[in-house]
Amino acid sequence: MKLRTRVMAMFTLLIVFFTVIPIQSDAGVYSGSGVVSNNIHEHEYTSNSKVSNSYLCNNMDGTFSRIENMGDGILVEKYNSSMQLINQAVKPFELTTFGGFYADANYRYLIFGQENPAQNDTLECIRIVKYSKDWVKIGSASIKACNTTIPFYGSGVDICEYGNYLYVRMGHRTYADANGAYHQASMTFSYNIANNQIADVQSNISSASYGSFENSAAQFIDTTGGVITTLDQSLNAPRGFVVTKYNNAAGTQVFRSACAYANAFPFSGTAGSTATNCCVGGYEVSSQYYLVAGATSPQDGSSPNRNIFIAAVPKNTFASNATSVAYLTGYANGEMMSVCTPYMIKISQNQFIVMWEARYGYSDMEKVYYAYIDGTGKRIGEVQSMDGCLSDCQPILFNGNVLWYTTNGANTRLYTIAVTAPAPTPGSVAVNPSNVYAGVDYSSVYDFNYYINHYSDVRILYGNNPIAAIQHFVQYGMAEGRQGCENFSVTIYRDNYADLRNAYGNDLKQYYYHFITNGSSEGRNARTLIN
Repeated sequence: MKLRTRVMAMFTLLIVFFTVIPIQSDAGVYSGSGVVSNNIHEHEYTSNSKVSNSYLCNNMDGTFSRIENMGDGILVEKYNSSMQLINQAVKPFELTTFGGFYADANYRYLIFGQENPAQNDTLECIRIVKYSKDWVKIGSASIKACNTTIPFYGSGVDICEYGNYLYVRMGHRTYADANGAYHQASMTFSYNIANNQIADVQSNISSASYGSFENSAAQFIDTTGGVITTLDQSLNAPRGFVVTKYNNAAGTQVFRSACAYANAFPFSGTAGSTATNCCVGGYEVSSQYYLVAGATSPQDGSSPNRNIFIAAVPKNTFASNATSVAYLTGYANGEMMSVCTPYMIKISQNQFIVMWEARYGYSDMEKVYYAYIDGTGKRIGEVQSMDGCLSDCQPILFNGNVLWYTTNGANTRLYTIAVTAPAPTPGSVAVNPSNVYAGVDYSSVYDFNYYINHYSDVRILYGNNPIAAIQHFVQYGMAEGRQGCENFSVTIYRDNYADLRNAYGNDLKQYYYHFITNGSSEGRNARTLIN
């Protein structure tokens, strides 16, 4: 873990004035401590994610807390709703490496680890420490003999809760294999809150069918509805953003079991390659879908520009070929614009905010962009922006706002976005205007960004003209069998269904129109061949 230089002038107050920047909010005053740190932009990553060092916690009593790893101690500060400091303290490291923080309604938890180069099964590799809401230590639990030489290695740490258990998903470096090679892999464990004991550990490399991933560059875990699911940025096979669903229910003593999995966003390239052109920053569960928030450049290498997307895996079918992908940005090749790792914040069961930064070349624009999405992964309203930056602090909900903070030396800023999503028209779904031509919505078979990035002639001629691009698709591209989006291939659709071949023969346009009017709602498969 990279330790950042931080200076703590404890219990000496420094008043830092700042503007709570978004349009919906008023200016405010942050009364903070004399603490110097630097977490600005620390959520970004290229090949693999990392442990977060900065956290906010809603104390559910009109106050919130800041928890930050300072490299040699854990800073704990409490603030009132006026952003004024109430108290502060420093909690000691209990092992040499910081892993993460989690809070529930009654307790606070810190996770620590230490390296085990000797592969000693008696060495304590991981410790979870339990505190009261007022940060009085209650106890701790340890993990040994867990096939680990380096904990929290090559990936972040994610924690969730269900019933009487915490569930922790993290990366680690394993013991050397028979050939002397070490492996980065996923590791998962459960912790019994009531008796303060480790309940179950999954640390050996097996297969995705048992929830184990070798070379997992980012990891998330969720227990919504009592179902344990995880998300891995898997660099081996299956290669992609893979959602895994455990057969055993949450809230049980042993969670390890056989699993089903769906590849929500496959990567190109060979197994083990870290060059995915992708990053993932959010995983949430709605009433009907498992939602993944990521950023990617075209997998065929046609453009270096990344765009924000939401992949939605339906709960009822839970299959790779049933996943839909919707883009929130559409930066085309040559625009010199790209995006960074996004965040996703759950507002309610079927409403979320996705947040990201954009870059012009290598320039820091100091702009945060955000969009509201519904439970299907579709955008509600337009993308909005505000002055500011993100950090490795996952935004939280507090007093009706989304809240996060950044530090840049002595400059500490808190930001809020009011949770006021634009209301969609009843019964309607947000439509991207660039996917509509002559009154017909082609969204199920066409996406402007996909089309121009997959056909160089279209990109050169119409890359800056969405109206001309969709006109080309309707008048020429469909008849030529061009693929307009990731989820619809006309040749696959034709080959999958004999009734359509009998009806339309080689009239390719009719297959597109059938999918728009009937095939999509019928759940027909236009993405993968049916055996």
